[in-house]
Amino acid sequence: MTNENIIEINYKPHEKQKLFHKSDARWRILNCGRRWGKTECAIAEALRLSFKKSMQRGWIVAPTFPLSQEDWRTLNKIIPINLIKGEPLKAERKFIFINGSEIELKSADNEASLRGAGLDWCILDEASRIKEDSWNALRPSLSDKQGKGIFISTPKGKNWFYRIYLLGKENKEGYESWHFPSNTNPYFPAEEWEEARENYPIDWFSQEYEANFLDDVAAVFRNIGAAVKGEFEEPIADKRYFAGVDVAKYQDFTVVTIMDEAKHVVYFDRFNKLNWEVQKIRIANAFKKYKAVGFIDSTGVGDPIYEDLFKILPMQIWGYKFTNDSKMNLITNLQVAFEKSEISFPNIEILIDELEAFEYEMLPSGKFRFNAPENYHDDCVISLALANWAAGHQFFATGKTATITLR
Repeated sequence: MTNENIIEINYKPHEKQKLFHKSDARWRILNCGRRWGKTECAIAEALRLSFKKSMQRGWIVAPTFPLSQEDWRTLNKIIPINLIKGEPLKAERKFIFINGSEIELKSADNEASLRGAGLDWCILDEASRIKEDSWNALRPSLSDKQGKGIFISTPKGKNWFYRIYLLGKENKEGYESWHFPSNTNPYFPAEEWEEARENYPIDWFSQEYEANFLDDVAAVFRNIGAAVKGEFEEPIADKRYFAGVDVAKYQDFTVVTIMDEAKHVVYFDRFNKLNWEVQKIRIANAFKKYKAVGFIDSTGVGDPIYEDLFKILPMQIWGYKFTNDSKMNLITNLQVAFEKSEISFPNIEILIDELEAFEYEMLPSGKFRFNAPENYHDDCVISLALANWAAGHQFFATGKTATITLR
């Protein structure tokens, strides 16, 4: 710190980032393509706000805990240690500075933790992936101090981030918005831009690199809202039921989904941190209750669980081995079910969230790879896809294998 008004940090903004830093709007919305430098830009602005006045309190909020850890690492990288009072508080994920200001890192997946504080400013990182309810819970924290809000993201359809972005583009008082494709960062390699434009799907490139707001054309699954209907149901004697099970891996969840022959989800169970014996009993009980037939992910850690469950549920459960090709077939089959409005389920919030977030990328081979975004789960999607796969096929079971043909 060279004088009371200037601090030196490990950050050199490019020309487009400088436009953002020059603004004093209360609400600033930065809509950028990937690798533009938006997170570093916003965190540098957080430091500027922290030292513009003493005793400032601000939060940096990310959609998930792992993403907030990335913000922690970026903050550690650009701030000189001599500006920090003592050591960073890792347990609280908080920095306290020599002028009494504080920066705390939060994750929006714990909505209750976003309530109650009085803030001078907050930053929502990857805002398009944060639920609107989480922002609504956080918004009052800025009221009494008339705190500032900064929203940075790559688009994800036309959700609440899109609506708040439009306020800035429409010159609403107090709002300012910017739209910067990835290649407006002078350090973004030109050859990467051209390679992505030539080899990736047009919609995907438009959203991820050009930072354009699209309808659901870039989503893997469409018509999700129309599929939300009905309730869970107890088993009915003359109905057939089909199940899909995704098995927990590390920090993931085990999910059991059962649908009837009309492809309506009648049962849904999601759990983690249970030992394998308890999980197997829970899965077997669901299959027995509905006399369901179906598939379980038998890849890797799921294989021994499948072996044990087949002994308990002979001719009811079969393994599904995941490769890139088999996963593509499974997800494509589920896409068709949504496109044709064949599938329905009750208002299962976590399932809807995963379906909306599910992504694809094109591999160098030209094939697609389907996955949840980094640091997100896709357990519910895979469980639903396996149940849908079972419902869409006719079984001819022999031994531990099942021959299936399209119905």
